[in-house]
Amino acid sequence: MLVYAGLSGIALGLAILAGIPYLATCILGNLVIGLSVAGIIIPAQTMIQQETPHHLMGRVGSTLMSMIFTAQILGLILSGILAQHTGTRQVFTLCAVLLLVLMAVGKLFMEPKTPATA
Repeated sequence: MLVYAGLSGIALGLAILAGIPYLATCILGNLVIGLSVAGIIIPAQTMIQQETPHHLMGRVGSTLMSMIFTAQILGLILSGILAQHTGTRQVFTLCAVLLLVLMAVGKLFMEPKTPATA
């Protein structure tokens, strides 16, 4: 539930950034995004620590951080290219829409199915 709340918070922050062109709303949108990222990272880190054997924590943690940093760099490159061709607001809007699609797909395919009662 926290992950879905975090994703929807990021989408809301992006919608604020894309929709209202004032400094105060830019600060608000970035604050919402930052708090929402914490709502994703904290439960994800907790689950990883619960599932990882103690002797592998360092390796798993460093691999995870490397993957996150690589994804951030690739995302910045892609968003820069898209912003040059379409505009910054359109990139924010596209990212918000893609997050909502990601949430819907996650709800459809990642949620455990309840068994049918006889």
